[in-house]
Order: sequence, then structure tokens, then C-alpha cells
Amino acid sequence: STGSSGINAEYGDLGYVQGMSDLISPLHTLFKDKQLTFWSFVGYMEKMELHFTMDQKRIQEKLSELSSLVYYCDSELYNHLEREDSSNFFFCFRWLLINFKREFKPVEVLELWEVLWTCPYNTDYSLFIATAMLLQQRDVIISRKMNFSDILRYINDLPSKMELQSILGQAEALFHQIRSQEDLPFNIRANILHLSDTPYSSLGAK
Repeated sequence: STGSSGINAEYGDLGYVQGMSDLISPLHTLFKDKQLTFWSFVGYMEKMELHFTMDQKRIQEKLSELSSLVYYCDSELYNHLEREDSSNFFFCFRWLLINFKREFKPVEVLELWEVLWTCPYNTDYSLFIATAMLLQQRDVIISRKMNFSDILRYINDLPSKMELQSILGQAEALFHQIRSQEDLPFNIRANILHLSDTPYSSLGAK
């Protein structure tokens, strides 16, 4: 049967890693066919396989990039996280590892994934989704003076309580607002947005 043995055959150097099944289940719900599900998963893993390497280098990079975005968007929230030894953003690890699969209802996960798959910009749009999700919770995190354990517990209790459309709208607004700035930190401009020196106004900004 199609499963971890099939995954290992396709990704022999990678093997099965915990979390991969989270990526399969929405696809199976969509296609209801083992072969279609498997080959769709293979295509998805071509985009996601760096998330599942043993050294977790890409996830560590994404957490660092998320940290830069939050610092740029909301220094008060970032400073609180830093005071509470939470500026490593490890409480967002699950979000980024499996593209928010456990944070929303199944039908919403597929809608969110479609947004991520079809993003027309040369950027990792999941970082803007994660930033929007955090900014929507920032008042609670700060007012309750949450430390890392508090935040992790709070984040883990959030699934199915967040409004996807609100998050998508805020993420899009953040993306265009940040992308239009001329004085962006190098890390955001080069490593997150992958912008050249071409003025934003000539790239179709409205």
C-alpha cells in the first residue's frame, strides 16, 4: 500500500519523518484516491522536503526570518518575546513545519495551501501568514505577560479558533505594506522578499 514505504522509495535519502502524514491527510481528503494522493504528495514534497531534513536547517532559517519580520512589524511584541527568552520563535515551529495544517479546519487548510501554492511573488508567503497570526494574538501575549511555556500552551490551544479570512487579509496587507518600503533591512529585502533594486512601483504595486 502507498505509505511510508512509497515515500521512502521516492525520497530514499530523506525517509519518513514525523509530520509528513500531516501533509498527506488533506490531500487524501481532497482526492479520495490513493494514487492521486500519493503523487500529489510527491509533488508537494518537492517544495517541502527541506523542512524535513535531519538538521532542520530550513526550519531554523524560517524561524529566524519570522523573527526579523515580527521585529520589523511590531517591535513591542518582539521586545516582550525577547525579555521572556522566546525570540527564537520555537512556539511557531509546528506552524512552519507543516504549513499550518493543525491550526485550521480541514477545508480551510486546503484553502490556505492553495494561497501558498499559487503565491505569485518570489517569497515564502508562509512567513507573512505566521506574522499575521502572531500579530492577531499580540495583545493577549503582552497583556498576560506570557513566557515561552505560556505562549506555547496558548498557541497549541488556538487551532480552529482563528479566522482564516481575517489572517489571509492581514497577511496580504502586511506583504504589500512591507514590500513597498524603501528602507527595508537587508535581511527582509534580500532573504525574505528576494527583491532586486527594481522600484516596487514598477513591479505592479497599486
